[in-house]
Amino acid sequence: MLVLIGPYRRSQDDTTQRTGMEETSLEEFLASKAEEQDEDSDTAIKRATVTSQINSERTECEVCESFTARLWNDEESFVCHSCKEW
Repeated sequence: MLVLIGPYRRSQDDTTQRTGMEETSLEEFLASKAEEQDEDSDTAIKRATVTSQINSERTECEVCESFTARLWNDEESFVCHSCKEW
């Protein structure tokens, strides 16, 4: 005997019981995070500093004018490996 069971639809109660948390939409989650950041500026998300650029074509170094595929951030400009102060 073969018994087919129809699609199971998860209810909000199922999720809460399984995870202990209620599901929220992405918009609600992002809005709550934005409110938290506004309340405490010390936890604000800061952009990462770009340390290098890799180009498909060779690019000229702003200091020595040599051509390279990878440039490194040297505070004010992007320079080749030789000109970067390590």
